Amino acid sequence: MSSEARMFTISDTTMKEIDRFRLRLKKSVMYAFILKVDKATKEIVPDGEIMDLQSIEEVADELSETNPRFILVSYPTKTTDGRLSTPLFMIYWRPSATPNDLSMIYASAKVWFQDVSQVHKVFEARDSEDITSEAVDEFLH
Repeated sequence: MSSEARMFTISDTTMKEIDRFRLRLKKSVMYAFILKVDKATKEIVPDGEIMDLQSIEEVADELSETNPRFILVSYPTKTTDGRLSTPLFMIYWRPSATPNDLSMIYASAKVWFQDVSQVHKVFEARDSEDITSEAVDEFLH
């Protein structure tokens, strides 16, 4: 068992919410599920959900400039052959102004959370201007 597995927890309720989020994926609708690490308990807990996004930039508008977050995103896009696809990926939001102790907590939790949430692609962003449709499209293709 890795040290991250002993350090961080995620409740069954939160895992069910993540599963519900994954199952709700629709080919033409963008959603975001925001999670945070409770600093005191080291538990990963929900911090909000954004439904029916018109653009990925709307996610950036919701984020704090000092608090990191893990954001699961269903992102409708077209494949190179023109088919509609809705990949699930994670935005690892770690703003430059994050206090060092909080930054270390999130850095330690990132790989563990990626594993338990079964997300294979992680888009890292330090500034809200990094989260653009162009940047995400390039990242996913």
